[in-house]
Amino acid sequence: MKRMLPALLIALASVGTTQAWAQNVAPSGAKSAESSDTIVQMRSEIRAANETYRAKVRAANKVRDREVAKAQAERNKTIEAAQSGGGSS
Repeated sequence: MKRMLPALLIALASVGTTQAWAQNVAPSGAKSAESSDTIVQMRSEIRAANETYRAKVRAANKVRDREVAKAQAERNKTIEAAQSGGGSS
């Protein structure tokens, strides 16, 4: 049992360092700068579009949250007035 653990660790370490398991290994002679591959460019454009969309949604949600807070405050004020007997009707 004591010999099995080190052998297993060595096997896993050697398998984990091969290029077959690596995710970000550039092929030899590849440029590290902007890629001319159309699929890479397409994915980059999609990523940028998604980031822009998310930023716009976050901004819209902030505006919505402010408006909801205003409406809640107005409702609470009206409810307080009604409960205290000072209705505005």
